[in-house]
Parts: sequence; C-alpha cells; structure tokens
Amino acid sequence: NAIAQGQHAQLVAMDLRDQLDQAKSLEGYEQSKNDNEVLTVRKQYDELIKYSSTVEVELRTLLENAAKNENLLREQLNAIQAQRDEAEAKNSKQMEEAKSHYEELYSTEMKQMQQDLSVIRQALEKS
Repeated sequence: NAIAQGQHAQLVAMDLRDQLDQAKSLEGYEQSKNDNEVLTVRKQYDELIKYSSTVEVELRTLLENAAKNENLLREQLNAIQAQRDEAEAKNSKQMEEAKSHYEELYSTEMKQMQQDLSVIRQALEKS
C-alpha cells in the first residue's frame, strides 16, 4: 500500500513537473512574444521619432520660406506704395500747374473782354 502510495506520489510529482515544464515553456513563449511586441513597438516608436524629426525640419523650412515670402511681399507693397505716392504727388503738381495756367488764361481773357467792352462803349459814346 505504501509502495502504491509512493508510486502514486511519483506519478503526481512527474505530472506536476510536466505541468511546470509546460508552464515554463508557455511562459518562455509568452515572454518571447512580449519581447517581440516590445521590439516592434520600440521600432515603431523609433520610426515615429525619425518621421517627426523629418516633419519638424520640413515645417521649419516652410516657415522660413513663408517668412521670406512675407518680407518680399512687404518690400513689393512698400515699393508700390512709394510709386503711388510719387504718382499722386506728380499728378497733384500737374493739376496745380493746369489750374494756374487756366486761371491765367481766364484772367487774360477777362481783361481782353473788358478792354473790348471799353472800346465798344467809347465807340458808342462817340456816335
């Protein structure tokens, strides 16, 4: 009976050892699977960091170009405004000159008309 119990205990121990070996094997598989997942995630993380660095460089370049374009547009706008101001000043001067010229013509014509009227009155008074 004791032998049978000893043999039974041996069988139970062997069964437990097999289960333990299976558990260790399964744990090893799970650990290996987890390690592979960690490596995959780490690789994806590294790729994302690399990609984000590339995107950051591209964004900086775009911002620099936008700033350069803004400065060029500002310079062009300032040049256009200066040309407009110059044209307005020139136009204003021409308008003043034309006004002065027409005022002189008007004054000369008025004097001539007054002289003509004076001559006509004198002629009428004599007759």
